[in-house]
Amino acid sequence: MIGFIVIPIYTAFIFLAGFAVGLIVRYILGKFVTECLISKKTTYSIYLAFLLFVTTSSIAGGISFKLYENSQKPHVLFNMGAVEKIADIKYRETNQVEAAFLLSIFDDDKNKFSDMTWNNKKVRFNLIKDANSLTLLDNTGFGLVSIDLHKYDYITRVHAIPITVDESERKGLAVLVHLRATSRRSVLFICNAKGDLLYEELLYRRDYNILKTIKDESGKEYLWLDVNTPIIYAFKRK
Repeated sequence: MIGFIVIPIYTAFIFLAGFAVGLIVRYILGKFVTECLISKKTTYSIYLAFLLFVTTSSIAGGISFKLYENSQKPHVLFNMGAVEKIADIKYRETNQVEAAFLLSIFDDDKNKFSDMTWNNKKVRFNLIKDANSLTLLDNTGFGLVSIDLHKYDYITRVHAIPITVDESERKGLAVLVHLRATSRRSVLFICNAKGDLLYEELLYRRDYNILKTIKDESGKEYLWLDVNTPIIYAFKRK
C-alpha cells in the first residue's frame, strides 16, 4: 500500500521539477533569442500531447493496479485434490499443537524461534534469496523440502508444523509464509512426507496468524489456521 502512495507523490515531484526546469530554460533562451521560434499553435499541440500522455498513463496505471489488486485477493493457487476446507468441528483443547516459529528477517524475532522435529529429524529453514526458494534442512544441512517463492518478492516470517496428510506413518508439512509487511498477505504451503507440494493458498493475515494442528474425538488430525476467520483443512486419506 505504501508503494502506491509513494508513486503518485514521486510522479508529481518529477512533473514539478520538469516544469521548473522548463521555465528556467525558457527564461535563459529569452535572454538570447529575440524571435519567437515556436508559434502558439505549436505550443498548444505540445500541451495537448502532454495531456494525452498523462491521461493515457493514468488509465494504464489504473488498469495495472486493478489487475494487481485482483491477483492479490486470497485464493487457492494449487491443489492436488488431497486438501479441502471444512466447517468447524468439535475438537479437544488438549489435542492442539501450535506451529514452530522457524525463520524471520527481523532481528527482534531471533530470540523467539522454536525447535521443530519432522519425521524424527531436527529441522530448520534456509532462505535462498537469489534462488527464490525456501529450503527445509536437517541438522546435517541436507535439504529435505524446497518451496518455490518466485511468485513473491520477499518474505518476512515462516512458521511450520508437521501434519498427517495420508495413511503413511510419516508426517507431511504445513508451512505458513508471511510476505511483505505492507502487503498484509501470507501464503500457506502443504507438502507430503516426500516434500511434494499438495496445496498452496494466498491468504490475508494479521500480525501473527495462528497455525496449529487439532484432533477430533476420533483422533483424526486437521490443520487449523486463524486469519480473518478460522479455517480448518482436512485431508483426503486413501
